[in-house]
Amino acid sequence: FPYSTLFRSLGALDANSFTSPYSGWQAVWAGKGFFTAVLLAPFLWRAARANPAALLLLAYGMAAGLLLCGLVVLWERFLFTGLLNFNTEYRAIGAFGTMRTGGAHLDAYLATALPFAIVIFFLHRNLKGAIAALLLALIGLYGTYVTFSRGPYLAVLAAAIVLGGGLLLAMRQREGG
Repeated sequence: FPYSTLFRSLGALDANSFTSPYSGWQAVWAGKGFFTAVLLAPFLWRAARANPAALLLLAYGMAAGLLLCGLVVLWERFLFTGLLNFNTEYRAIGAFGTMRTGGAHLDAYLATALPFAIVIFFLHRNLKGAIAALLLALIGLYGTYVTFSRGPYLAVLAAAIVLGGGLLLAMRQREGG
């Protein structure tokens, strides 16, 4: 039976199964986020269909997470290297403990959350909200830059292209409809 082979390859379940980076159970730990997102996606689609304003709440939640994540990165850089010292080899890890073993969880979160700050920037009609969203996007871009990984740079660029295309399409539909 293939499932028994899978569980045998994970190793024995003990006190170090989820703390040791060498444990086979780390794959289960790392995959948890992906499978949680897949399981929650139908509920997000259902909520978006029932109430499109619910997506705005999602955007605000992601923006709050981006703010907290960005503030942790700013504090970390301030403490260890200085905010404008880009010559050191120090790579920001934020509040993501898995970054110590070479993970890219901070990079992935920043690349995922940054488009939400940009969406909030375009949705705000008042100057204060737009400036706050722009500052949030700048904090997120700074956090992305100080991870010194090329992947998030490309991910943010791709997200900006997709978001820009979507905004242009939405503006054309409004003008035409």
